[in-house]
Amino acid sequence: MREALTLLDLAGASLAACRLQDAIDTLDPPDALMSEGANILQ
Repeated sequence: MREALTLLDLAGASLAACRLQDAIDTLDPPDALMSEGANILQ
């Protein structure tokens, strides 16, 4: 039972991390960073 609760806790943390990453990507889209990185490499 304790293991199940631990897994649920980890799943909740993963969901929170995904939502946080989505919010960050909305404010600062990763495509802009990727194109800047590609320009530096060329």
